[in-house]
Formats: sequence, structure tokens, C-alpha cells
Amino acid sequence: MAKSMIVKDRARFTDAIEALKVDNDDWIKGTDYVGTGVVNVLKVNVDDEIEVGGTFVSGTLEAEEDTGLVTLFDMPVSATPAAGAEMSTTIKVDGDNVLTVGAFADSSGGVTGHFVKMHGAVVAHKTDAGAADYNPSILTSDYIITVNTTAAARAVTISTEDRDSGSADNPRMFIIKDIAGNANVNNITVSLETSGNIDGAATAVINADYDSIIIMIDGTNGFII
Repeated sequence: MAKSMIVKDRARFTDAIEALKVDNDDWIKGTDYVGTGVVNVLKVNVDDEIEVGGTFVSGTLEAEEDTGLVTLFDMPVSATPAAGAEMSTTIKVDGDNVLTVGAFADSSGGVTGHFVKMHGAVVAHKTDAGAADYNPSILTSDYIITVNTTAAARAVTISTEDRDSGSADNPRMFIIKDIAGNANVNNITVSLETSGNIDGAATAVINADYDSIIIMIDGTNGFII
């Protein structure tokens, strides 16, 4: 390609960019479907964030390689909403609610009462300890722990990392269940890996066949509920 043509192409590209550029906090607009109005498309706001003016329809969203911890969505909350006002976002499939994640405004610019609501489905990670003790020393996503007590007594030890992932407002929850129906003979002893008690004691014991306990951990101690 001749040098003069390259220069002209660069000039055209620069002109196109300049024609598209708008002032900060002004919308790039498009004509609506019926041709009588406009739709706000994109703008760069005063915080140098890109805002989308209408419903954003997309295919696959993908993060850059090795991005690490990604915040997929954030909803800032000011002191304006009344205390208890729900602040949430919902994922839908074919218009039907599937998953809602949210919290409640506290009228001081923060939120409390974080929650996850699943519509029409229950999703909880289950780990089968089987005919063995349960004692991972890592952070897990475990929620239901099933234990086989057929041959021997079993120990369930909640890791320090799992304990630390709970807090007073957002406790970590575990359900421990005897699935063999032999806990009356072979007890299941539950404890925290390092410091911390369960209902004020060092351990909690499941000693009835097919029994289970639900433990709430606040980052320090566990409580049976």
C-alpha cells in the first residue's frame, strides 16, 4: 500500500474517533425502533465509569486472562433508602426468576441482612465423608456433610479457614448428618479445628440414629440451631 494511502486511512480513522467522542457525562444515543425517539446507549460518567443507558443484551461475558478476584456486579447504596428497603439483583431465565442476591438498606449508607434466594430450587453443596473422618484443613464450600457410622465412630472437624469465613451478621452454616443410622452405637463427634466452642463446649455429639445437627459459626464459635 502506498504511503499516501496509509496516511489517508489514518486520517479517516482519527476523524471517525473524533466524530464519535462526546463530552464527559453526555450520552451516545441511538434512534429507537419506531424512529420517533432516542435511546441512551453509553456514556462515561464523572467517575470515569462506563454506563449503559438501556437493557444490555449480550452473549458470553468473559474476564481477561488471570484477572483474579472479579467483582461481577456492585450496587452502591446511599443513606436515602429507608431502613429495611431491599437492595437486590435477580438473575432470570426466559423471564422467570432463578436467583436473587441482595441485602437491606440501613438508612446510613450501608446494608445489612445479606441474603441469597433461590426461586423454585434448592442448591447446596454436599460432601460425603463416607466411612471416614471429616477433617479438611482448607477453606471449603461444604454445607451438608454426610457421615457413614456403620463400622466405627466418626469425627467431623470444621477447618479454621471455614470457621474464619463466618461472621456475626453472615455466619457460616453446616449440616452434619448420620446417613448410616448407626450413630447410637458409633457416635459422631463434631469440633472446630483450632480455638472455639460449640454451644460453649469443646465438642458436639450426634448419638441418635439418622440424627443431624445444624451449626452456625460466627467466625469464632459454633452454635447449634
